[in-house]
Amino acid sequence: MAVSKPYFPLQIIADFVSYTILAPIHTFESLIAKAVVMKKFKTTEFLFLFYDIEDFLRKERIIAKRKAWANFSDKINYNEFSEILSYLRESNKIKFVNKDRVKWAFQPLCDYDGICINKAYREVYPSLLGGKYRSKGWSYLCKKHFRHEQKRFKGKLPYVSTI
Repeated sequence: MAVSKPYFPLQIIADFVSYTILAPIHTFESLIAKAVVMKKFKTTEFLFLFYDIEDFLRKERIIAKRKAWANFSDKINYNEFSEILSYLRESNKIKFVNKDRVKWAFQPLCDYDGICINKAYREVYPSLLGGKYRSKGWSYLCKKHFRHEQKRFKGKLPYVSTI
């Protein structure tokens, strides 16, 4: 009987919050592995908790570290919360201000054919249309390229706001 190695669903990670891929994924994978090996969380529970923390920090923009942790203290201890914050800092999504405040700093850029450097306006998912676009994945688009792609897809291009 062969022993299977642990499975970390990287595609699930990419599907839940696509901008996480901009950060070093091996660091995120090791963060998941540590949480799962410690048997504190199942993989999906940890992913949802991670994204809840990320979403909370994005909405608050700037908040004290302890105050942010107080919102998740019933689900996670402070050391694990600090590890998640350090991962977010390494991936340039947050910055620490005066050592005790956390500021959301992530602003994606348009990646239309690798030639545009404007700030992203929308995150689009042509892969959700299926068919010949199944392998297209997702991308960030500025306002100009978003309108261009909406015309090309006749207004059916799935998107979410980046703000």
